[in-house]
Amino acid sequence: MARATYMTNNREAQQAGLERADIRQKVLQAVSRLPGRQRRLFLLRELEGLSYAQIGEVMGISPNKAG
Repeated sequence: MARATYMTNNREAQQAGLERADIRQKVLQAVSRLPGRQRRLFLLRELEGLSYAQIGEVMGISPNKAG
C-alpha cells in the first residue's frame, strides 16, 4: 500500500511539474510579445518585486504611469 501511494504521489508531482513548466513557457512567450516598456514594467514588478514608486524611479516615470 505504501508503495502504491508513493507511486501515485510521485506521478502527481511529475504531472504538476509538467503543468508548471507549460504555464511558465506560455507566460514567457506572452511577456516576450509585450512592447519593450510594458515588458520592462512587468519584469520589474513581478520578477524583481519593485513597488510602483521604485519602478517609476528606475524608469524615470511617475508611479501612476508605472501602475
